[in-house]
Amino acid sequence: YRLCTNNLGAIDDCYKKNITTKKIDYVFIGDSFVEGLGVEFKDTFFGLLKNKYPNKQFLNLAVSGYSTSIYYNKLKYFYEDGFKFSEIYIFLDTSDIFDEIYRYKGIDEKISLNLNNDQINDLLDGKKKLIKNIYNNLPGTFLLISLVTDLLSKLSFIENNYIDLMINHNFGKWSYGQSNLYSKKAVNESLKKNSNYVSKIIEITKKNKSNVTFVLYPWPGHIFQEKNNNRYNNYWTNFFSNKDISLINLNLEIFDLLEKNTPREIILKYYIHGDIHFNLTGHNLIFKNLDKILNKN
Repeated sequence: YRLCTNNLGAIDDCYKKNITTKKIDYVFIGDSFVEGLGVEFKDTFFGLLKNKYPNKQFLNLAVSGYSTSIYYNKLKYFYEDGFKFSEIYIFLDTSDIFDEIYRYKGIDEKISLNLNNDQINDLLDGKKKLIKNIYNNLPGTFLLISLVTDLLSKLSFIENNYIDLMINHNFGKWSYGQSNLYSKKAVNESLKKNSNYVSKIIEITKKNKSNVTFVLYPWPGHIFQEKNNNRYNNYWTNFFSNKDISLINLNLEIFDLLEKNTPREIILKYYIHGDIHFNLTGHNLIFKNLDKILNKN
């Protein structure tokens, strides 16, 4: 799939015009889920929203691997450069906890990389690590395997393999207490670090007169566990419960689907097969939920 950026280095349509104003109506910040990994721009929830509201200025500041310390510093950078943001949507990802333990080090504005992408990939386990290694070292073989599995995707053993990859990503297992990557102390410290940066985001957006909304959403593993009360969802819902801050909890929307569908059916319908990211149907679901809110504005 193609990934294009505009003159501000933000994810955008490949046939975009340069952004020439510093007054932005809608800003979206997150990691690979908001970047739209694996999906053409026009089919991402952001692309669908931007296309529906052509008279509004949209800016997607998401990048794969970002987490709360970077969300805060990127907002700070644009504010200091004179940008005015009306509405900001920040997507808090399950992997933010991992990233603030392994990917980044430092505090406040002095953030630097702790591990590079190759070192991060080395922390993957099982099949996920094997696939990453094939992709990086044998791209031709990876393409051939991808073509074959696409042709045979309806076979049960292929689907089972996809499901295994989707629900057992070890970067997210902390949220239901099964990860060998983290000690309890490390998770607690990262949760505290993440919440401190969220508090900083609330403070800086308020200072700059921007409305901020935080968004939560499940990984396939959460759905497979059939537990909406996983630690990720519980922590952030409790964090925002005593704050006058807007929260969109897509966990509620997606977990409601379990009343009429099995976890397997939901995972295969809304996520990229073999991956943790939303597919076209998943992006369309998020678009519909966000569109209801933008329509009110």
